Amino acid sequence: MGWINDNKGIDILVEAMNNIRERLGEFRVLVCGRGPAEESIRKKVTALNLTEFFEFRGWVIGDEKNKSFLETDIFVLPSYKEGLPNALLEAMAYGLPVITTPVGAIPEVIVDGMNGILVNPGNITELGTAILTLFQDNEKRKQMGENARKTILANHDIENSWGKILNALDITR
Repeated sequence: MGWINDNKGIDILVEAMNNIRERLGEFRVLVCGRGPAEESIRKKVTALNLTEFFEFRGWVIGDEKNKSFLETDIFVLPSYKEGLPNALLEAMAYGLPVITTPVGAIPEVIVDGMNGILVNPGNITELGTAILTLFQDNEKRKQMGENARKTILANHDIENSWGKILNALDITR
């Protein structure tokens, strides 16, 4: 869901999926966005014979974005660098458990094991293990997704946020 460049770690996701594909059975990875690393990612997917498992949708907005989130069971963002990614917050708002890295402001939102799983950037084995954990445990996946949504509603919902901002600025209503 966004810019496809070397910092996003999508190449690591491809490697992780290749390593665990025998244990997953049927799966599909949606890659939404465009960017300078897209072609190299597509080539890696082809070289590893993963084309039947990966779907590149390009930029998605509106109904297509909504549809993509609704078709998703797990949101994976294995970035090397981030601020606080909108796509991560959106996925959590949709009630998706997330697997991501503790970079930028992500650890301020993700509590490892509660509303998502944090893995070290570039660690193919950790990423694969995290994906398998959520793929194979429906209850854990569901609970993490619910916790992710609760996190967004409590801390990033516009209704809650405006009140906090007004209180911080000490503006009387």
